[in-house]
Amino acid sequence: MKSLLEEFHEDFPDIPLYLRGDSGFASPGLYKVPEEYDCKYAIRLKENPVLVRLVREEDQALYRATKSNQVDHAVVYGEFLYQAGSWNRSRRVVLKIEKPYG
Repeated sequence: MKSLLEEFHEDFPDIPLYLRGDSGFASPGLYKVPEEYDCKYAIRLKENPVLVRLVREEDQALYRATKSNQVDHAVVYGEFLYQAGSWNRSRRVVLKIEKPYG
């Protein structure tokens, strides 16, 4: 990954770089590489008890907001800073809670 980002950064210095990965790529080593090259990234995190606890309030807020009106589909977004035990610093986490009904 590092050599690819290095090549893009050198060949196209004015073009913003973006990286997207699924939770199989979620590792502290991978996060550091795009950060070194000012590359924006979105990598899905694996669910864990700490993340579940951190999003519980948003999940309950969505339930309360749709309790009396069970629409076909409802979504809420949020964000918070999170530092996993293996990370050297906190990072921004964006959450999306979806409730399909019906």
